[in-house]
Amino acid sequence: MSIVLGGVTLNPSMQWVDRYETHTVLQNRKLTLAGTPVIRQLALPSSIPITLVATQDTGWITKDMFDAVKALSLAAATSYTFSFFGEAYDVVFRHDEEPCISFTPILYKQQQDGSDRLTGTIKLVTI
Repeated sequence: MSIVLGGVTLNPSMQWVDRYETHTVLQNRKLTLAGTPVIRQLALPSSIPITLVATQDTGWITKDMFDAVKALSLAAATSYTFSFFGEAYDVVFRHDEEPCISFTPILYKQQQDGSDRLTGTIKLVTI
C-alpha cells in the first residue's frame, strides 16, 4: 500500500494530519452597532481538506518527489487522483492557502542524483 498523488508515489510514512477534522458549515458572525450578533451559516459541499506532512522523523520525501509534485501544482485548473492506502479521491491543490506545497531540505547536500531528503507540507482538497 502507498500514497500516490497524480501518479507520483510519495513516502508512505507521510501523515494526513487533518483526516478526521470536519468542515461542513461556513459561518460568518458580526455584531451590529447595538451589539446584537448577526450569524450567517452555509452548508458546504462535501469537500475534504487533505494536508500531508513530512517530518524529519517520518515521511520525508526526496528532491525528485518534490520536483514531480511541484510540476503537478503548477498546472492551473487541473485535478488529480490521490490514493491513500487504497482509498481514492479526486483532488486539487489548495492554492487559496499559499503555499500549497512547502518543503525544506533536512541537510543542504545538493545530491546530484535527486536523493536529497526534504520535510514539509502538501495542501490538497477533494472536489
